[in-house]
Amino acid sequence: MKVCRKCHAIHDGKKWVPDAELDKVTNNNVEYVLCEACKRKRDKVVYGIVYLEGPVLQDRRDEILKMIKKEEDIESRHNHLSRILSIDQNKNQMTITTINQWMALQLGKQFKKTFKGKLEISRDASGRRGRGTKGREEVVVRWKQAA
Repeated sequence: MKVCRKCHAIHDGKKWVPDAELDKVTNNNVEYVLCEACKRKRDKVVYGIVYLEGPVLQDRRDEILKMIKKEEDIESRHNHLSRILSIDQNKNQMTITTINQWMALQLGKQFKKTFKGKLEISRDASGRRGRGTKGREEVVVRWKQAA
């Protein structure tokens, strides 16, 4: 059995599962490693970029950061790789980088649902390929608050 030494996720032989099940680990043959999500965070591997723009980002900053964290918590329960790498904000603009495409898509959809506005999704717009991408593309999500 493998346990991530950073986030304490458990590899059950097929996939990584949250650390909530760590108390069930009684096997003496535990191997401590870095899970794929922690490796991507360490190596700063970006598979999703979310660009947000609108006055709501500054006006309701704390609420929005809580919403982003809640969305990450929900998505990471379904997919261990659904993690946010960074959040950068400059007044009415915010950039969020994620270590998988799904997290970026979900964040964009959540902003569209909550605050309306315009949502654009494109794949591999930058043409960049990070280390270990194995032919996967980057997704770019742009949300702009309606005027």
